[in-house]
Amino acid sequence: MRFSRLLAFSLLSALAACGGGGGGSGTPPAQQGLTVLIDTAAGPGADLNAIVVGMALERPDGSLTGNLIPAAGSELRFADPQGLASGMRLDAVPEGEYVALHVAFLPESGRRRRDDGSLETIAFERQEHRFAFEDRLAHRRGSDDWLHVRHERELQLVTGAGGARSWRPAFAGRRGTLLGVHEGRFEVLRVHAATATIEGRLWAFGRALPFTIQVEPLTEYRRKLGATKERLSKEAFFAAVQPGAFLEVEGRIEGNAIVARELEVRAGSLSGPSHHVYGRVVAVDPPNQTVSVQVLSVREGAQSLPGGAFPVLVVDAAGAEIGRSRTGERLGFAALVVGAFVEVEWEGAWTSGPVRAREIHLEDSLSGGGAHPEIEGQVGSVDVPGGKLVMVPRRDNPLIVAGRIVTSAEVRVNSGTLVYRDESGAQRVTIPLDQVRAGERAWVVGTVDASGIVTARWVRVRSQ
Repeated sequence: MRFSRLLAFSLLSALAACGGGGGGSGTPPAQQGLTVLIDTAAGPGADLNAIVVGMALERPDGSLTGNLIPAAGSELRFADPQGLASGMRLDAVPEGEYVALHVAFLPESGRRRRDDGSLETIAFERQEHRFAFEDRLAHRRGSDDWLHVRHERELQLVTGAGGARSWRPAFAGRRGTLLGVHEGRFEVLRVHAATATIEGRLWAFGRALPFTIQVEPLTEYRRKLGATKERLSKEAFFAAVQPGAFLEVEGRIEGNAIVARELEVRAGSLSGPSHHVYGRVVAVDPPNQTVSVQVLSVREGAQSLPGGAFPVLVVDAAGAEIGRSRTGERLGFAALVVGAFVEVEWEGAWTSGPVRAREIHLEDSLSGGGAHPEIEGQVGSVDVPGGKLVMVPRRDNPLIVAGRIVTSAEVRVNSGTLVYRDESGAQRVTIPLDQVRAGERAWVVGTVDASGIVTARWVRVRSQ
C-alpha cells in the first residue's frame, strides 16, 4: 500500500519515543483544523484502546497527505461499553478534498479490559487500515472541520493459534458529526449569555475536544449542591455559570456544537478529587448498604488506580442518589443486583475501604446499556400513524441489528426521536416522519429490545 512508507516512518518514530501514549496537555486546542471524533459504540461490553502512530487523508486521486499526528503516537479509545465519544485534533491538515482516512496502529498495542478488570493484549490483522467517507470532505485553509468515524459492525475479535487475539477494524467516516453525549464533562472557557452559548471543551478519555454548547427551548437546567439538585431558569443558569466551571451535559453533537437536552452545574467546592467509574456489580450487602463493583473503565479521576488490573471497589450506597442512567428514574438500593452495570461517582481519595458514593447510575440492561453501532440499511416502508418504519438490507449489504444479520427490522419513532435528511453536499435538516420515503438509504441509532425492535433516538435518511 502507498501508506506503508508512512507506517514504517511512524513506527520508527514511535519506538524511538518509547512507544508514545498521548493524552491531553490541558492547553486549549487550536480552532482551525480537523477533529476526528470516534463513535466508540461497538456492542454491549465492547472495550478496546490502541496506539495510533499514523493518520493520513486520501485525496480523490489516491495520493495521501503526510502523517498528521505526533511522531510519538497517540493512544485512543476505539470501543467503549457505553459508546462514549473519543477522538483527537489534527491541526496541520492541508487544504483540499478527501475521500478516506488512513490509520496505522502500533503492532500489538491493542488493550481490552476483561470482565475481571485485567488487561488483554490485542494484535491487528493488519497494521494499516483505510476508512472510506460517505461523501467527500472539503477542508479549507483556516476552517474548523469535523469527521465522524463510526464502527460498521460490532467489535469482533479473532482467536488464533496459541490463544492470541486480533482485531480487524471496520469503520466508516462522514463529514460533520451526529453523536450522542451522555453525562459529558464539559469545561467552561467562555459564557455568552446574550446568545445562550457556552464555549469550552469536552473531556473524553483524557483529551480535550473543543465545542460550543447550544440550547433548545426544551433544554433543562439544574444546579447541584451535594446530593441536592435545584431546577433553574435559563437566565439563572447562565448567571451561575462562570469560566473554569465544569458542567455535566446530556444531548447530541452536531458539527462543532453540543445541542444540550440537560445542563447541570455543580455549586460549591469539592471536598477532594472527584472520581467517576463504570463497572459491574459483583456482590451486594443489603444490611450495610454496600455493593462491590468490578471497575471496567474510568471516566474521571483514578489518580491512585493501578496500571494493570482494575480493582473491585467497595461502594457505600447509603445516602447516594440511585437512578437509571438514561431516563433519570429514581431507584432504591434493591435495584443494585449482582451482574448489573453501574456508574459510580464520589469525592475524596481512593481507599481500601468503602468509598461513599455521591451518585450511582444503573445502566439500562445487564448488557451494560446496549451501545450498539449505527444500523445502516434501506427504508422498506413507513407507517406514519403507527410511528414506525421498517428497515431492510440495502443492495448486497447485510442489515445488522444488535450484532445479528436480519432480513428486516422494525424501528419505532416517538416524540423524542430526531429525524434528519442528510443529502450529499447539503446541510442536514430535521424533517417529520411523513417526509421519509420507502427506498431511501437510512441510518438509525437507538436501543434494541430482546425481540429486535429498535426504539430510535435519531433516524438519518437520504435519497439513493
